[in-house]
Amino acid sequence: MTRWLASSTIKRKLTLIIMLTCCVALVLACAAILFFEIAGTRQILKHNTQVMADVIGANSSAALSFKDKTAAKETLAALRAAFILRRERFSPPTTGKEPNKRPRRRRGMKGLPSRTRR
Repeated sequence: MTRWLASSTIKRKLTLIIMLTCCVALVLACAAILFFEIAGTRQILKHNTQVMADVIGANSSAALSFKDKTAAKETLAALRAAFILRRERFSPPTTGKEPNKRPRRRRGMKGLPSRTRR
């Protein structure tokens, strides 16, 4: 390699140096973007969890004070529904070829079924 580098022209050496510099800068930029995306996602999930805990705590305080089991069950059912929605949002769609699994319907805006294109 040193023999090839010593015998190559200045133009080729400069091109190689510039290309290596750009590649290193690109890798560093991609790493920085990935780091900030992960940090931002964690912060959003933490905030959403805190808000959900505050809402459930505020809604269940009356049920706990008056020992109302039906109101407590309704509050926890709302939490379970939110968890199921989040799980469906992040799970990959099924292809329909797996045994005992139905393909999920794709939804359009505001929960309406989307139109099928032909």
